[in-house]
Amino acid sequence: MDKIQTEKFFNYITYKQENKVFYNTLFARNKYLAKEEREKLKCPSNLLGIELFTPNKYYDNFANYYRNVARFEGGEDAYLSRSSKPLYNTVRAIYAGLNPVDLLKAKEMFVCELATLELRASRGDRPLEQVYSNIPRLFLKNCTNARLIKNIIDIDVDIKAENMYSDIYEEVLNNLCETLMKKLTSEQLADVMFVFTKGGLHILSRTTHFCKEWHTKVLEELAINVFGGLVTELKLNKNAMCPLPGTFQCGHFVYCTTVAEASNIFFKRHEEIEWED
Repeated sequence: MDKIQTEKFFNYITYKQENKVFYNTLFARNKYLAKEEREKLKCPSNLLGIELFTPNKYYDNFANYYRNVARFEGGEDAYLSRSSKPLYNTVRAIYAGLNPVDLLKAKEMFVCELATLELRASRGDRPLEQVYSNIPRLFLKNCTNARLIKNIIDIDVDIKAENMYSDIYEEVLNNLCETLMKKLTSEQLADVMFVFTKGGLHILSRTTHFCKEWHTKVLEELAINVFGGLVTELKLNKNAMCPLPGTFQCGHFVYCTTVAEASNIFFKRHEEIEWED
């Protein structure tokens, strides 16, 4: 784990959010495995663990958050697939909840849904063991449905695999930075963060200086004028979770930047590419 990257992201999502509950999750993802590997490993995409965290002015919040996440960093044999094979970093990913949850509401929803599932199991609809094995996923679902406030909006951009490491993609990212820096105020720019992932990027923005309609408008503009045919999907991420910067998403390092930092990175690379040509 890269402590600096994780702390930068932590400070962004917990800004003015004391005494509110956040969560991190560990998933097994077979999305990036070849078909043969998937069949051999017998590893469906699955929730492996969930940890809750509450920022508090009396504690070293980031140190506690970091320890919370570090629990997911196990050795090769820490997590096993259904075929009892180790789940390596190539299939594991830590996701962070971007917005605080109403834990009391989540608990009430979880208890009600669990009771309903237990009743159905008693009628023979499904085995009770199956109900109980899905308890972590059920709890996570109710956490995502019980957000206390929608403090951060997430635009999820999936890039076509053949474009991920191309010069065209870097040029597009440079154009994206230029577009945002021209259209946003300094206060708005401070509320935006990029999270670069294995399959593309997440464009995060706090709702402090943005109205709801702004995100829809930006989404349309990004789709048409900036990314064009490079993307497989561009959408508002309703579950408000993204890979945690400073960790590895299925073997790929996840990192975050401000708009200005990203502009410096991709503008310099673009200059180097043009000079070499």
